[in-house]
Amino acid sequence: MISLADKKTLFQDRYQALIMPVPVSGIFRHRLLLRTQMLYPEYYQVYEQACERSELALGENLVYETNRDLAGVGGALSKPKFIVAMATTEFAENSPHLDSICTCLQQLELVLYQWGRYDGIRRVAVIGVDELILPNDAEFDVDILPLLEKYLQPVSTLNTVIYR
Repeated sequence: MISLADKKTLFQDRYQALIMPVPVSGIFRHRLLLRTQMLYPEYYQVYEQACERSELALGENLVYETNRDLAGVGGALSKPKFIVAMATTEFAENSPHLDSICTCLQQLELVLYQWGRYDGIRRVAVIGVDELILPNDAEFDVDILPLLEKYLQPVSTLNTVIYR
């Protein structure tokens, strides 16, 4: 099931995986991405190193498993288990490429199937604000939403929330 939610509630809601479109330059400019950089510094370090080494190319995904230590149980359970960076543009100032989005989603479909079917992942959050996921001359409801519906629902028990 895919549902839409307000981006203001992204960091208050609970989800087991966070999917976000990112540039391959390794530099975040959007407010939501900067917030994830602050909340998950280990993830950002891995992402930045992958960009510096050219290990993350357009149309590829970087799947990071967070460290969920149970010392502070409440905080550990509210953190996502996985953070996925979808490389959709070269630089933060550029608009994303539709073919890169499609390629990332195709690769992600297999990962989501594994998570939903065998790993017990039930709730996935996608950062879907226009600045990060909408190419030039494209409309969200016409061009992007059908792709998200096609590739982000490989298992019926998976709840995908798109934060706009």
